[in-house]
Amino acid sequence: MDADIALAAATVLVTAEEIVPEAEIRRHPDRTVIPGFVVDALAHVPYGAYPHECYGLYDSEPDHFSEYVAGIRDAGSEGVARYLDRYVYGPASHADYLALFPEARRAEAVRRARELA
Repeated sequence: MDADIALAAATVLVTAEEIVPEAEIRRHPDRTVIPGFVVDALAHVPYGAYPHECYGLYDSEPDHFSEYVAGIRDAGSEGVARYLDRYVYGPASHADYLALFPEARRAEAVRRARELA
């Protein structure tokens, strides 16, 4: 799906958990889903999917989603607004966003992903 979307898009911005050297990509072209020539910008964003999972790197955080659902259950649209203010609009940078999740919690997510993979 991502490759189809990228090929159809006028602008393609890619975030990556890890950026590998071009020589490595050339050795294993079958691992590259989105061809480089369609990419306009590439950004290294460790934990870019967090609190979702990135297979083999870190597991998801079910407690985080439970917190989000509880906010909706308890306060409706105001709960959604509080969530967005805290996790989407509030952090000034990706580092500030990650600081909302304790390092030990992220390390545990890494441990779980390694166990699953």
